[in-house]
Amino acid sequence: STTNEVGTSRFLVQKSMNGSNWQTIGQVTSKNNSGNHQYSFVDVFPQKENYYRLLLVDQDGSLAQSELVFVSFELKKPSKTPAITSEG
Repeated sequence: STTNEVGTSRFLVQKSMNGSNWQTIGQVTSKNNSGNHQYSFVDVFPQKENYYRLLLVDQDGSLAQSELVFVSFELKKPSKTPAITSEG
């Protein structure tokens, strides 16, 4: 959630597996005005352990970085259900 985005162009969503090497996985365009705004973004390829951050890109090209957030997922492999047949 943001409260003042005047001069903000967009938010770059970045992910890292180790907190050091970052990859931009998407971006969200800023509403670029004052007011309370909420945004969302879905990582469609999460790993078991992920670090996330936002880079706030202003219209003049300057950058600001958010705090890091660590997210852990329990990834489950699809199970196969054996086929049961009856002869009779």
